[in-house]
Amino acid sequence: MNWLNHIGVGKKIAMGFGLTTAVMLLMMCVVNWRIDANNTLNARVIDLRQPTVIASTRLLNGVNQSLAGLRGYMILGKDSFKAERADGWREINDAVADLDRYAQGWTNADNVERLARIKQSLTAFAQAQREIEDISQTPDNTPATRILVTQAAPLAKVMIAEITTMIDIEAAQPATAERKALLGMMADVRGSTGMALANIRAFLLTGDDAFRHDYNTFWTRNEQRFADLSRKRGLLTGAQRDAFDKFSQARDAFKGLPPQMFEIRSGEAWNLANLWLGTKAAPEAAKIKGWLGEMVEDQRGLANTDSTAARQSMDNLKVALFALGALALGLAVAIAWGITRMITRPLAQMLAALEEIADGDGDLTRRLDERRADEIGAVAVAFNRFTDKIRGVVVQVSAAASAIGHGTQEMATGNADLSQRTEEQASALEETASSMEQMTANVRQSADNAAKANQMAVGARSQAEHGGRVVADA
Repeated sequence: MNWLNHIGVGKKIAMGFGLTTAVMLLMMCVVNWRIDANNTLNARVIDLRQPTVIASTRLLNGVNQSLAGLRGYMILGKDSFKAERADGWREINDAVADLDRYAQGWTNADNVERLARIKQSLTAFAQAQREIEDISQTPDNTPATRILVTQAAPLAKVMIAEITTMIDIEAAQPATAERKALLGMMADVRGSTGMALANIRAFLLTGDDAFRHDYNTFWTRNEQRFADLSRKRGLLTGAQRDAFDKFSQARDAFKGLPPQMFEIRSGEAWNLANLWLGTKAAPEAAKIKGWLGEMVEDQRGLANTDSTAARQSMDNLKVALFALGALALGLAVAIAWGITRMITRPLAQMLAALEEIADGDGDLTRRLDERRADEIGAVAVAFNRFTDKIRGVVVQVSAAASAIGHGTQEMATGNADLSQRTEEQASALEETASSMEQMTANVRQSADNAAKANQMAVGARSQAEHGGRVVADA
């Protein structure tokens, strides 16, 4: 840490505040970074994951609605169900458009692939629905019924009409046992034909094998009675034979149709709309629903993952803020303590040295550490120069005081000698007073001079002592 002694106090303080500020900026950066990360996760959940789930649900609802409308039209044939199916497809198309937009931000490539497969399957699904709707409520939808309506029923109508004609003619014939038996044959043929036709219709409506069994029973009877009637053809009148021939032709054309109708009605293709619904539309719908379910499940899982990551990020942010706060506090305390110590310790040393000098017993040879290159070091250099100068002044003053004291002593010695000589001269003059008046005047003058010299010596000693105290005080 000696390198800090070469940095100014102002720079030290600036560095301290700078480091503290840097830590604060670091905290701000960390906070902003984590907040941005959280915002990204939250935006992904709010603006991507949940909307994807909602759009997928809308698509699923549209698929179900279109199927419901199609089934309603297949059963009832009302145009309102067509409108319902169209509404379902509008929902489907809007949902697909939303999913296409959301797919730009999906993080799972499998979902993008699922959406591509869903769109492809929707095309086949729409085509199947159109085909089903077009064939529903038409004779082509039920081939067996179409055979009944277009072939079997017209032939049966001819058969019933011709056998009825024969019966009406027979009713006008003379009543004989043979003719009555012939009439019974005709009646049985007509009755068994009608009952066979009724059971055909019932079987085509319900598919119940009991009706097919009853048809076989009635048709077997019809064949027996028709054979009996054929053997009695010679008893028929000309008009009856014409009617019988027409009946026979119609019957020959009719009798091969029921097995066809029974076979078709017993098979899967008896109702093409239902068949196509089960083999075309429903499988495509099932695939779409499966892919949508996988997509929704994945998006929900990703949403939970993002939410968990967001919560974890917030927890990490709290820990980071606590750690950075503790670091900032510790750094601030360390910087404050270090800077204070680097400033106050040398200042205290200077103060102690100055107080010693001010008390008069200071050591003027004491020197402060000049190795610092900051303001404290500059003050130490100035202090050392000051004490050097004071010590020089004290030495000079001491030398001057010593010189003055020595001169004063010499003057005092000279005055003492002069006084002694004066006394000797005075004694001599007393003896020679008369002759030495002029000498007396001179001696007086000398005495006066000696007095002045003595005063000067006393003043010089006083000045010397005063000068010594001044130096000591300095």
